[in-house]
Amino acid sequence: MIQEGVFNGGITETKIPQSLFESTPDNIFNIHFSDLSTKIIQKIDSLDNKYLKDNTLFVLGIVTGDNKKYLSLKKLSKDYEPIVVGKDLRKFQIDFGGNYFIYDKKVLQQIAPRDYYERPEKLIYKFIGKNYILGVLNSDLIQFYYAKSFFTIRVLRSNLERLPIFNATEAQQDKVISLVEKLEKEKDEKYNELLKELNDYIFSLYQINDQQKIYIREELQKL
Repeated sequence: MIQEGVFNGGITETKIPQSLFESTPDNIFNIHFSDLSTKIIQKIDSLDNKYLKDNTLFVLGIVTGDNKKYLSLKKLSKDYEPIVVGKDLRKFQIDFGGNYFIYDKKVLQQIAPRDYYERPEKLIYKFIGKNYILGVLNSDLIQFYYAKSFFTIRVLRSNLERLPIFNATEAQQDKVISLVEKLEKEKDEKYNELLKELNDYIFSLYQINDQQKIYIREELQKL
């Protein structure tokens, strides 16, 4: 049983079933669960889902070892190439910050084979491109699932591999892909409208009702 508001006099109690504790990754006792959180997580887990584990190639990003030394805001020579850094990333879009570097295995601290970075479709995440999975992983629903299921602020590969990707039909996937492709091109109000449309569609795929949607969005505001 979890008690909240102990020190302000407004105590609320939540009972978490033992079975949920036993089924959580690494048997984490998550104090952020509530009765409604439990029902939503259990509903999601009960669906026909697929997972990234054993179905995805994970590649480490580039670590220069010294950004001030190896990154430049100018293309100093023909050997300098554009590089995306963490602050350039937003949902569905990259706001290129104008950084350039030289791909050189001999001097950079951590770097994967060049072919991995140059693949036309890839998902990028901080410490995922055009496909159905991108829309799902960027959705409010999966952000809620991640926050409630994994007791960490770090985005870990082991946790990403456990996220439930609904086994959608080809038509359902095409719908998500269409919205993602529009989101990649839009800005401001139109972007926000499309993002809400995508989130609502993802909610419907996972059979989330209106009350649960309101709750999820309220919980995300607390993060």
